[in-house]
Order: sequence, then C-alpha cells, then structure tokens
Amino acid sequence: MDGDTRDRWDVDIQCRFRWDEMERPGRVLNLSEVGAFVESQNPYPIGSSIGLSLPVSGQETDLVIDADVVHTGEY
Repeated sequence: MDGDTRDRWDVDIQCRFRWDEMERPGRVLNLSEVGAFVESQNPYPIGSSIGLSLPVSGQETDLVIDADVVHTGEY
C-alpha cells in the first residue's frame, strides 16, 4: 500500500489460494504486520475474500488464512 511505513519482510513461499470453488497456485513474496503480497498469474478481483494456504514445516496440513484482496498490480 502506498505510504505504508510498516516493516516488510521479503520471503519466497509457495502457496495456494481459493475463491468461489477455484484454486490457484501463487507465491508469497513479502509479508507485513497486516498483509502479504502474493504473486499469481491470474489474480482475483479487488474485494474478493479468499483462503490462503501456506505449508508448515513438519506438519501434514497447511495453515489456512482468510484474506481479502485489497490491491492488484506488479510487485
């Protein structure tokens, strides 16, 4: 988000996200206290509520986070 002064951490985490019965692969490229930038070939529309699935080292099940798309564009 423009003007956001919160710290961001660069990461490279493979993920999946779901919306309306569709699932797409993506990569989390940075994290902040309030959000994440997820790279995708087919981004969901702004305002979409999605489920973001992240792998957890040593666990059989992924961590699933409810999220809202608030911005689309280039990293």
